[in-house]
Amino acid sequence: MNSATRQTGLLFLWLLSFILTGDACDVARSELPRSRATDLKTDFATDENAMFARPVHLAFQNGRLSVVDAEEASVSVFDPEGRFMGRAGGKGQGPGQLDLPTAAWPVADGLIVSDGRNRRIVRFDARGRERDSFRLNFFPAAILPLAVDRVLVARNPGGGDKKGRVLNCYDLRGRPLWSALPPAASGDRVADTMSNVVILMGAPSGESFAVFRYRAEGIRRFSAAGRDLGEIRPGRAYPVGRIRRTIAPGKTIQAEVFCWHAAYSEGRFYLLAAARTEDGDLGPGSDVYAIGFDGRIQEVIELPGTMTKIAASAERLYALDLDYRLRVLKVEKK
Repeated sequence: MNSATRQTGLLFLWLLSFILTGDACDVARSELPRSRATDLKTDFATDENAMFARPVHLAFQNGRLSVVDAEEASVSVFDPEGRFMGRAGGKGQGPGQLDLPTAAWPVADGLIVSDGRNRRIVRFDARGRERDSFRLNFFPAAILPLAVDRVLVARNPGGGDKKGRVLNCYDLRGRPLWSALPPAASGDRVADTMSNVVILMGAPSGESFAVFRYRAEGIRRFSAAGRDLGEIRPGRAYPVGRIRRTIAPGKTIQAEVFCWHAAYSEGRFYLLAAARTEDGDLGPGSDVYAIGFDGRIQEVIELPGTMTKIAASAERLYALDLDYRLRVLKVEKK
């Protein structure tokens, strides 16, 4: 067999394997168990407390739900049924004020918030009053409380910064404890900024999980002490989005969207898969893939429309829709 014939044969086998893999993936995806999420709280279109100007973070923890509104520089808190409980923050640089907050989590005695433009981490008490804070030397892109005495802070270096780490853990006085995950550093500022966008989730044990939105790298696991516990990769039927995106005249990059948003509860990961937009781009979707620690897809949850953010409890899913309204959802088997 000559070289040309061998190369032709190898190409044929590669194409055949690609086609068979794609068909197998499609069949597997169509056979996955499916559930439907419907609105439990039906007044979402008229409840002014559940409408936001620019919601950037949604989280459920300690029996409460928090929504960060970056434009209003505030954090709204709700009970598990979606009833409004109170609000913290307000735009400014003074005590109790925030400027471009990026994330917040309910903790046992109040809230912990990443105050983006003020470059600090702030704790509020149950009445929405500032308790204490500590400063950072970078913009906090996301946070996650780990147990009662430490907080994980994500930074997005961008611009080819190879020295810092994406994950940085501190005690509540701002003393560094550990760091992990080197940033993407290709030298292209736009591409690196996209590649370093991370979503944080946590378990009551103090274990943390990190998902890069624009990297198909699975779910990274870390112990409370910062030990790398490896990664969880979903089964082949999970739909990673891929698209070529123009970032400058004459310059395009290959973009991957692992998930648009993610949540964790009771041993399950909930990944909001990206969907194709009308103009062929990738954006938020309406399917949530529930995944176990073994990576197996346990079910696909169909949401009542396109959602931008999700959170989860043992009994509910929570979401923010395209009109920036909070939705409280119940999940039922189809």
